[in-house]
Amino acid sequence: MDRLEAELEVELERLLLHLDSGKSSTIPPEKTIEENTVNTTSVRSYSISNAEVIDPTIEAEEEDRPDSHGGVPPCELERKLHELLETRQEQQIRELEAALETARQELREKEREISWWKETAHLMLKHVKQPSGLNFQYVRHAHQQK
Repeated sequence: MDRLEAELEVELERLLLHLDSGKSSTIPPEKTIEENTVNTTSVRSYSISNAEVIDPTIEAEEEDRPDSHGGVPPCELERKLHELLETRQEQQIRELEAALETARQELREKEREISWWKETAHLMLKHVKQPSGLNFQYVRHAHQQK
């Protein structure tokens, strides 16, 4: 999936450069992918930070035009990239929700443990405060011998 994302980002970058320069690229796509795989973060940040909204009317017009550069239409690449990013974000949300539920369960377990320790401490304190017959007799016997 990472490879697919990288290829989509490189192709989108190539198309954006092509649209900016007004010239078609003479570099073969394989070479472009190899050269630009290292610098895919700029396209990712461009796509994410601009929060682009795809206009369906423009998208339909772009699909009607013949593909002059022999590649995948930019609107399709952009749509696939957005789908990929959305899928990754959904997966990350599921992972975070699972981690949150695990943390909540651990918290409940710790709260039960704390409650148990408090009850134990109260019982021990109550037991220590109550004079037992043995301790009282031992103390009285020790005082009598003095």
